[in-house]
Amino acid sequence: MKIVLSMMRQLTAAVLACAAALLVAPPAAAGPQTDQYDPQTTQYLAQLRAAGIGYASPDTTIQIGNLICDSFRKQTPYPRMTDILMKKTNLSVEQAQTVIANATTYLCPEVVIT
Repeated sequence: MKIVLSMMRQLTAAVLACAAALLVAPPAAAGPQTDQYDPQTTQYLAQLRAAGIGYASPDTTIQIGNLICDSFRKQTPYPRMTDILMKKTNLSVEQAQTVIANATTYLCPEVVIT
């Protein structure tokens, strides 16, 4: 149990570190170059832009999405993940939920959110 808690803390810390980079830039008119990514990842980024959620780096934003997926695979509760994103960024509840919804829809649709 201690190992699992330690791993969850490490993963949460990684999400927190990466989440600080989210929403640091307003969405660009054309958006960052995303054509080097697979279609699901490109759609994840496009949906965030369409929702008005800007990001400075597509790679960091993808990493955040993947960390969200990993956290849910480790059974992090949805309210906790929302809280983490809100505390470490200037995301509103709605924006944090949008990031989570798009991450789980496009990057890890197999994940069951608790």
